[in-house]
Amino acid sequence: MKKELDQFYTKQEVALKLCKTLKEKLNLDKYTFLEPSAGFGSFVNALRITFKEPKIEAIDLDPKSIDIKSQDFFTYQPKEQKIITIGNPPFGKRATLAIKFFNYASEFSDYIAFIVPLQFEKWSVQKNLNKDFKLIFTEILDPNSFIFGGKDCYIRCCFQIWTRLPSKIDLRLKQAPPTTHKDFEMWQYNNTIGARKYFNQKEYKWDFAVVRQGFYDYKHLILQEDDLNPKIQYIFFKAFDNKTKLNLKSLDFESLSRKNTTIPGFGKADVVAEYKRIFNE
Repeated sequence: MKKELDQFYTKQEVALKLCKTLKEKLNLDKYTFLEPSAGFGSFVNALRITFKEPKIEAIDLDPKSIDIKSQDFFTYQPKEQKIITIGNPPFGKRATLAIKFFNYASEFSDYIAFIVPLQFEKWSVQKNLNKDFKLIFTEILDPNSFIFGGKDCYIRCCFQIWTRLPSKIDLRLKQAPPTTHKDFEMWQYNNTIGARKYFNQKEYKWDFAVVRQGFYDYKHLILQEDDLNPKIQYIFFKAFDNKTKLNLKSLDFESLSRKNTTIPGFGKADVVAEYKRIFNE
């Protein structure tokens, strides 16, 4: 198995559950199902179980089943008019491959139903997707939905359904989320020389800092400058009143860190969104 191909395969029971969701949400009687990264054929098998005599085209750069054609998805040219592209595309670093798969599929698909990294719920990814598509369904999956090398593989991801057709539902983000809030100030240190200045607690008067990326303890609030490590990334918080300080300290930063796919982490937009959700402010 070639790790560089991002060959993390979907468990059969997961593919079956998602195909059932698809059947409940959409009328796909006249559609051809295209699986562009079919692997061992989990989705192919699930489609055959879920739909009556489905028309399926399954391809993969490195197929693991005789039912799957060996082909590079980016050379695929559709023969049918009504296509739904479905599956678990390779994610790539920072979701780059998943974005590439989505945008190529969007050139000829009415629907795209993909398992994708959690970043697909964020503006940073959605702004790079075909602007003609609307997000009509999204669901966070159990992290143990994949197999790699014959063993369970823990990856945080979601299942999304997108369409270019008219729809009353559109969950797609229309603009970048706010990264500031009137009740507090934040500074982000990303292990760069320019941002090292935020360590100066006397100058910036921050109340506490929290690790923002990596495999660390997100429940630990750092209160003193001497406890900081320049090799670790942080977000620094300065509340404008005591109530806000208590609110900020009560946030579940551990939960926020699970918004990333593999390496835990969160950003300022995640903090603002969570603060507004909990405190309605």
